Amino acid sequence: MNESMSIKHIVLVGQHLPLMMSAVILSSQLADQPVRITAVEIKGGDTGQVESTGSEFMSLCNILKLPFKNIMQQCKGTFSLGQRYINQQRDWFVSYGHFGIQGEDNEFVQGLLRLKRSDPSIQLESASIAAHAAKQGKFAIPPASRPDLQQALDFAVNLEANNYEKQLKEFALARKVTFIKANSFSVNCGADFDIEAITLDGQHELTADFWIDCSGDLTRFMANHDEVTTQSNDSCWDKYAECLVDDKTCLDQPYNQLHVTHWGWLKILPLAEQACVQLEYNSQQVSEVEINQWLADYLSLSDSKVELIVHRKNKFKMNAKAWQGNCLSVGNSNVSMSKLFFSELYFVQAALVQFLGVYPSLGDNNVSKIWFNNQWLQFIAEANDYVQCHYAFLEQGSLVSASIRSKKLQQRLDLFQRLGRLTTSNTDAVSDVAWNGLLAGMGIIPQLSSLYLSNMSNEQLHDSLNKIKLSIDKLVAGMPHYRDFYHQFNRS
Repeated sequence: MNESMSIKHIVLVGQHLPLMMSAVILSSQLADQPVRITAVEIKGGDTGQVESTGSEFMSLCNILKLPFKNIMQQCKGTFSLGQRYINQQRDWFVSYGHFGIQGEDNEFVQGLLRLKRSDPSIQLESASIAAHAAKQGKFAIPPASRPDLQQALDFAVNLEANNYEKQLKEFALARKVTFIKANSFSVNCGADFDIEAITLDGQHELTADFWIDCSGDLTRFMANHDEVTTQSNDSCWDKYAECLVDDKTCLDQPYNQLHVTHWGWLKILPLAEQACVQLEYNSQQVSEVEINQWLADYLSLSDSKVELIVHRKNKFKMNAKAWQGNCLSVGNSNVSMSKLFFSELYFVQAALVQFLGVYPSLGDNNVSKIWFNNQWLQFIAEANDYVQCHYAFLEQGSLVSASIRSKKLQQRLDLFQRLGRLTTSNTDAVSDVAWNGLLAGMGIIPQLSSLYLSNMSNEQLHDSLNKIKLSIDKLVAGMPHYRDFYHQFNRS
C-alpha cells in the first residue's frame, strides 16, 4: 500500500455479528469521509444464540446513533448489572458499576480490603449498589440528572443474536454499505504483505485500498501471518457448548451467573422467559451424555429438554501483528478467546475504535501500524490474564498461591496479594472494578494495609461502611422490581 495514498474503498470480510458490527461502526464514523464500504459475507460460521455485551453497549448506541430501546425490544434484550459467581465454597458478585455512592477512590477499596482481612465474611460487594439491587431483583436506569448513579448502576445487556445481526445489517444498509455473499474466496497478496485483490467463488475479483478481516479467515492467507500462543491454563477445556432452556425466574435476576462445576465453567444468561446456558468442558473427562444429564438435574429439567449445541473450542491464539500491510484483523482474537468471559463483539468494537483513532492520519502508515499493534497486543494480553484467572481458580479452588503460567499475570496477583493494588495498565480491556471484585472474590486478601488509611481504626472504617450501606439500602428500596421495570420498558 502506498504510504501516502488515501483510502477510497474499504472491504470487510467475515460472517455474522462481527461483520455486521464492523460495517455499522465504519459506516457511522466515516460518514463524512469520501470512502466506499463493501462487506463480504462468507458462508459458514456460527453466531451463537445470545450476544452478551459489555457495559459499553448503551454508550456505543449513542455514539453510533443506534436506537437503543428499539434494539432491546426487537432482540428481546434483558439487563445485567454484573456477574454472580457461585461455587460450593463462596458466592460473590462482580458488578459493572463502581463501589460506593459517589465513585469513591481506590483508598475506599483499600479500606474494604483491610476490613476483609480482619473479617473474611466482608465482601467488596457490600458497598456496591449494583450488587444489592441485583440480589434483591431490583433494576432501574438512572436519569441523566444522576450521573453518579448511572456509573454505580452501569449495566450490560443480553440480546438474541440472530435478531441483533439482522438489526445491525439493516442499519449498515441504510448507511450505504454494499453487501456481497460468497461461499469461498482466495487472496492475491503482493509485496509488503499487501492484499491486492480477493477472488470470490473462483470468479468475481474484488479490489480495495484497505481490508478489514472480521473473522480471522482473511489473515490466514497472508504470508506474514505471525501467530503467538499465550501462556494459558485453559488448554484442557477443549469444548464449548450452549443450549436454551425455559426459565420463568429470569426476570427476577438482573445479572448473569457463572458457576464452578466439577468439569468446568458454566454461564447462565437470562432472557425474558428463557435462559441461555453456556459451558466449557474437557471432552477427555466427561461426555456429552453426562453433561446433558448433569444439566437436566442441575436445572430441574427433563433430559429431553436439554439440547446442547457443541462447538470445538480453539486454544487461545492471536496475531502478533493485527495490522499488516493494508489489512487490519479484528477477528483474530474472537475466534479463540473464551466466550464465557468476553463478548465476541467486545474485541471487534475495541479494535475498530482504536483504529479509527489513527484514521485518516495514515500518511505515516508505519508509525500508525506500530502504535496500533503495540496497543492491541497489550489489550489482548490483559484480557487473556483476566480469563486465565478463571482457569487457575477452576483448577486450584483459589488464586492464593496458584500456579500461573503467565509471568505478567503472576506479577499482577503478587502485587494484589501483597498490597491490594492493581498494576498500572495502558489499556481499558478490564476495569479496575472488575479486577478488584474478581481477585477478592477468588480468595486473595492483601497482606498489608494502605498507609493513607493508617490513621483510621477498623471501627472508623466499619462506621463509614455502615453509613454507605444505609444510603445504598435507601436507594435500592426505592427502585422498582426488575420484572416490573422490564414490562414497563417494553410497553412504552
